[in-house]
Amino acid sequence: MPAFVATAQKPNVLFIAIDDLNHWVGYLGRSPQTKKPNIDKLAQRGVWFTHSYCAAPVCNPSRAALMSGLRPGATGVYENRNDWRTVISEDLPLTDLCGLPTPSHVQGRSIRSLLANPASAWAEPAVTTYRYMNHAVRTEGWRHIRYAQGGEELYDESKDPYEWFIRAEINKCECATKI
Repeated sequence: MPAFVATAQKPNVLFIAIDDLNHWVGYLGRSPQTKKPNIDKLAQRGVWFTHSYCAAPVCNPSRAALMSGLRPGATGVYENRNDWRTVISEDLPLTDLCGLPTPSHVQGRSIRSLLANPASAWAEPAVTTYRYMNHAVRTEGWRHIRYAQGGEELYDESKDPYEWFIRAEINKCECATKI
């Protein structure tokens, strides 16, 4: 896999964001029944990540976060029916890759270091929001989910990469009714 090479010239960047693929692409090797030959060819020529996560598991909030640099909790765009154009400025933040200053409202950090070296360390967890007050925090090996109604789940990706088995489950609603 070729790595992004920093030069004095501005890089020629083609950034493609695709919704709803999860790990269902051949080049990741997790779903061999999936046939996406053109995406696989494109992946061979570029940089790709095995641990990349979206801000929300719904198309519109995910795209709004990608384009604005703001998480769903900051924009209020939680579902596909929310109009992102009413809450997000036209100052798009995919800027530092193009040599432009990054707007001050952008949340999170640039992926430029990962483009230079996809195996480089990344200490910050990924935060994903689904609708209002449902959040997941993912690190290299764990995912913790907290739901608006009070339930929580913990997954160990090293032992369960598909998240089929909950390692720990807490349901505050059930606890409150049992007391």
